[in-house]
Parts: sequence; C-alpha cells; structure tokens
Amino acid sequence: MTDRHEPDPRFVQQLEWQIETAVRRRNRFSKPASGRLNGTLRTVALIAVSLVTGAASVVATERLRADHETARVLAFKAETRIDLARGELAHAQERYDEVLQLVERGFASTALETEVELDVEAKRHALDRARLDYEEVLATGLAPSDNLAAPMPGTRDFVSERLQLAIDSQHVVLELHERELDRAKQLLEAGMLTRAAFAELANAMTVRQEDLAELEHRLRLRLMVLHEEVAPHRAILLDMLFGCERKLSAVDRRMRRLERQVLFDKEPTLEEQAQKLERLEDLGYAQSETEQQRANVEWTAKHERLQLERRVLEAERELLQKKLGLPGHTGDAPLTEKEALTLQKALKRSQR
Repeated sequence: MTDRHEPDPRFVQQLEWQIETAVRRRNRFSKPASGRLNGTLRTVALIAVSLVTGAASVVATERLRADHETARVLAFKAETRIDLARGELAHAQERYDEVLQLVERGFASTALETEVELDVEAKRHALDRARLDYEEVLATGLAPSDNLAAPMPGTRDFVSERLQLAIDSQHVVLELHERELDRAKQLLEAGMLTRAAFAELANAMTVRQEDLAELEHRLRLRLMVLHEEVAPHRAILLDMLFGCERKLSAVDRRMRRLERQVLFDKEPTLEEQAQKLERLEDLGYAQSETEQQRANVEWTAKHERLQLERRVLEAERELLQKKLGLPGHTGDAPLTEKEALTLQKALKRSQR
C-alpha cells in the first residue's frame, strides 16, 4: 500500500497520457493548414476541370460525328442526283435523235424539233448543276446554297459558278427561241399561223430574255458582295426589288393581252359577227345572251384579279424602295452609285 501523500503510479501514467494527448491535439489544430487545404482545392479543381473537359470533348465528338454523317448523307443525295440527271439527259438525247430523223423525212415539224432541243438543254444544265452541287458538298460538308450573301468557302465561289452555268444555258435557250420565232414570222406572213399563236411565241421569248437579265443581275450583285461593294443584306433587297419589278411587268403584259381580247370580243366588225354566227349555226349552236353575260363576268373577274395583284406588288415595291432609301423614301441608306447602276442596267435589259 502506498503512502497517502505519494500519487498512485497508474494515476500518474494516465495523467501524463492525457496531457500528451491534449498537447498533440492543440498542436495539430493550431498549425496552419493552408498547404494541405490548397492541395485539396487543387485536387477538387483538377477533378472539376477534367469533368468539364471530358463532357466538352464528348459533346464535340458527338457533334463532329453528326456533322460527318450529315455530310455523307448530303454527298450521297448529290451523287444520286447526278446519276438521275445523267439518265434523263441520255433519254432526252435519244428522243431528240428520233425526232430529228422524223423532221428530216417530213413527218414532224420544226417546232417539235425545237421543243425537244430545249428539253435536251434543260437536262444538260440540270446535270452540270448536279455535278457542281456535289463538288460543293465535298468541299464544305454543307448543303449547296444560292444565297447571294453566302460566305465563300476557300477560294472557290460556288454561288457565282452556278449563276454562270445558268447564264450559259439561258443563252442557248434564247438562240433556240429566236430560231423558232423567225420560222413563226415566215408562217405568219404566209398565213399559216395565227396572230394569237405568234403572240404566244413572242411572249415566251420575252420571258426568256427576262430570265437572262435576272441571272446576270444576280451575278453582278454576288460579285459586288464578294468585293464588299454592297452589304449582303442590301444585295438581297436589290434582288427582291428586281424580282418585284419583273412581276409587275408580267402583270402589265397579261392586262394588255386581256384588254386586246375584250376589244376583239366586244367590238367585232359586222363581217366578223356574221362569220362567227355562220360558224355557230353550221355547228348547230347559237350563243345565248346568258352565255355572253357569263363571258363578260369572267373577263371582269380576271381583270379585277390582275388589278389586285398589281396593287399588292406595288405595295411590295414601295416597301423595298423604302428599305433601300431610294429617292422619296426614308430607309437605312440611299443607293450607292454602283447599286443604282446595277439595278438600272438590269431593269433596262429585262424590258428590251
């Protein structure tokens, strides 16, 4: 038994352990933990960056795979169109050869020959266009675009090339129409062709000339966009304005034809009236007053529709002129000298 003034050894040992434990605990929590904390933060940050980078890589990979797949589909479609266009051209050429033999033997008219020649040229242009579209898909991986404001991929401008293809084809078409119109003049002078039929051929010629003028106008606008002589959005507006003017011109032609028709129908000479009645009587048919009224109503309805169409086009033209800042209108900016000259040349050419 120990003396009551001396501590128990076990008590002393336990007290020393508690003191040492308390000192270690105090030292551990009182030491600066910045190094360890920074290391932990760096680890967390690294993990976060790795997760974000990994997710971005996955998204980029999936997008690249999708773009590649889209390009493959577009290329397949473009190549298929080439095959179809090639087959259609071959079929049109075979038909032309057959018709040409019939014309040489006197079994077919030259008008039919011109018709099949126009078809051959259309199919040839379609094949050239399909090939150009395929080349653009291979170069860009995107669908072909005819937008005048489209960016030029690399050093090749597919928009201009397509327009030039169309212009070249249109020149061929015009030559064929001119040849047919010359033949029609000879038939008209010989009394073998009606004036109405000749007027239809002349109108078709006018439409083709307008087609060519529009294509040349669009090509000039495209080149102006590439050379930064006109803003892309203004080029689109100028193209729309030209199209609007062309539609107005077509409506005016239709109104003139309609007015000529009513003059002929409503004011025939006495001789023409007698001939018409005689022909109707030979057929056992007499035109009643009700039928004449119905014809007048139909003519009035056609005329009113054309007038309405013209008012709509005039409103569209007014809006485009305002957007372009033409004289008498407030818009973004007035036409530059080159823009005005380009539009003026195109309009004059289309009205020839």
